[in-house]
Amino acid sequence: MILSIIILICFFVLCVNVSAIKKSVNVPQPWQASFNLYCGTGQIEKARDVLMKAIMHDSDCARGFYLNVHDRLDVQKKIEARYGEYLKMVDLTIDFNKVNESISKL
Repeated sequence: MILSIIILICFFVLCVNVSAIKKSVNVPQPWQASFNLYCGTGQIEKARDVLMKAIMHDSDCARGFYLNVHDRLDVQKKIEARYGEYLKMVDLTIDFNKVNESISKL
């Protein structure tokens, strides 16, 4: 009986932790609304975090930042076109030369 109660408590603690992790990893949709809100209120670090999560959840992310595929440079140009203005707003740049150098070492 006592063991069952302990297991039940551990289960609920684990569920709370999973929920917190899920909230920290997910990107709010539409992410642009959160991004603009954070920029508008001067919370640039939070805006950067939202933007980085949006880029990482983009379907082109693996093709542009990890996989050594034939169209990687085209995908990187698409990513730059898609997020370039947002990156400028929070004073971030993507150095694709460093990205490509890192990919070539893998």
